[in-house]
Amino acid sequence: KYVDPMSFIDYMLATELSMNIDGYRLSTHLYKHSDQRARNEGIDPRWKTTLWDFNIAWGNANYYDGDRTDRWQYMLNINFTGDNCPVPFYWYRLLQDPAYVDALRQRWQQYREGNHSDERLMHTVDSLTTLLQAHGATDRNERAWAVYTRSYIWPIPYYATSYGDAVDHLKSWIERRLRFLDKH
Repeated sequence: KYVDPMSFIDYMLATELSMNIDGYRLSTHLYKHSDQRARNEGIDPRWKTTLWDFNIAWGNANYYDGDRTDRWQYMLNINFTGDNCPVPFYWYRLLQDPAYVDALRQRWQQYREGNHSDERLMHTVDSLTTLLQAHGATDRNERAWAVYTRSYIWPIPYYATSYGDAVDHLKSWIERRLRFLDKH
């Protein structure tokens, strides 16, 4: 009764799909409208989440298994004890609620049949790749940062040799992550 379940479900699915290291424990933005405003405007007064801060996601972290595709991100407290910024208790509590878990599964299925199908996700990566290359952004980025010739960039676990290599690695990572999420 205190949270908008679909907001939390969408957040959880995005965080898990991207394996966002900071997603639950550091960069979870919660908000709610005041009860008075909600009554006056006829809006939902329950807590909601918003997506942000995905720079250390999509296999782009060399710590806390951020590059793995076969783990649940919400289980960070179990897999890595002693972190001073643990995953908050309410994510575990939500997963104890059978109605929440059922809605989570249904929403994932809905996503997989639509915008999160293999074909749509790969098309999105390909179209963004084309856009960035067509307008010279990838070349400018490489001139500014020399990403493909540097020996260390925190916290990158995979050092691509070219932009194409980086895109191929990302697509492969996404495919493996989808297989894990579909199975579990």
